[in-house]
Amino acid sequence: MLRLDRRPTLLRLAIVLSLLACLHSEATATWNLIKQMNTQIGCGFFFDEMNGFVGSGLRRTFISTAQIFHTTDGGTTWSTATVPFTRGAVTSIFMLNKRTGYASVFSMSQTLWKTIDGGLTWTSEPLPVGSGICVYATPSAVVLTSWTYPGGVSFDGGATFNRTFIDRQLTMSNGVDFTDDLHGAVTIGPHGNNQGANSYSTFDGGVTWTKGYNLPEAWGIYALKGTQTYFAAAEG
Repeated sequence: MLRLDRRPTLLRLAIVLSLLACLHSEATATWNLIKQMNTQIGCGFFFDEMNGFVGSGLRRTFISTAQIFHTTDGGTTWSTATVPFTRGAVTSIFMLNKRTGYASVFSMSQTLWKTIDGGLTWTSEPLPVGSGICVYATPSAVVLTSWTYPGGVSFDGGATFNRTFIDRQLTMSNGVDFTDDLHGAVTIGPHGNNQGANSYSTFDGGVTWTKGYNLPEAWGIYALKGTQTYFAAAEG
């Protein structure tokens, strides 16, 4: 009987595993604890490696206060922004430019905050009761997804919103992202069923939207910038 010597194969496998272990060690070694905050951090937005924001709070329970912190030294120190007092959580932050930005808030009210001074102070926009999930802004529109409110698009800087993403029985809109200033997509999640839901897409910066393909219940969508590729994360 011909016996194959597996030692070279096993040796190569051992070498590959060793190299992967080294790469993993090198990769994880670049992560450092820069600050321990006494609250749950759920989202963030950074202009560059030095300047950015993180949002905090707890969803559903409404026992914590939603808050935004900002840094100008890469996270070494953080300052507390002035925000409306809200029980809930900041779920996403998006800065349209260095001065103007938006934050969606998961709460019993005040689903959207806006800043016009670079994130130092935030004010609440007068929206219907609901819980904000994601917000994105282009030069043409502000896009908000929300629970208990279908989500929609604003053409006046967030002061008013059109109910754009109405699907099935006013089901919830979950994720939004854009590949550039013109091309974007929104996912819709069904309410308590497994029938899936439609996505929506825009090619003009959020001015008009087209109902797209049927997806599983998608809680987020992520755009690969500069392409026409999106990744939708289905629940479960």
